Amino acid sequence: ITIRNLRARGYRIAILAEGCKNLRIENCDLSDNWKPRLYSTEDKEDLRDWMSFHRNEAGEWLRHGAAIYLDRCVAPVVKGLTVRRGANGLLMNRTSYGSFRDCDISFNSAVGLG
Repeated sequence: ITIRNLRARGYRIAILAEGCKNLRIENCDLSDNWKPRLYSTEDKEDLRDWMSFHRNEAGEWLRHGAAIYLDRCVAPVVKGLTVRRGANGLLMNRTSYGSFRDCDISFNSAVGLG
């Protein structure tokens, strides 16, 4: 499967792939997707904003949103990806042998690569 030149806005998860081999995502702009309301302020951090990366056995990461979420994928290739102003950029769960290059994942409210 190859996804090329996709522009998606406003989704909690723009691309969700499960159990794929050799998935290719090329030159996509997945900026400005969903992000949760943050409770922290400049004066005080709120623990409700924290995302636990140690707990994802039941897909808990999905509630935080992501431009791309890869679950049980083998050898995915992501290149030329742009993700800005969302929650998370690229989240991977039980994914192996991936290649990621020439990506701009910045200015998101949580993590770029998880």
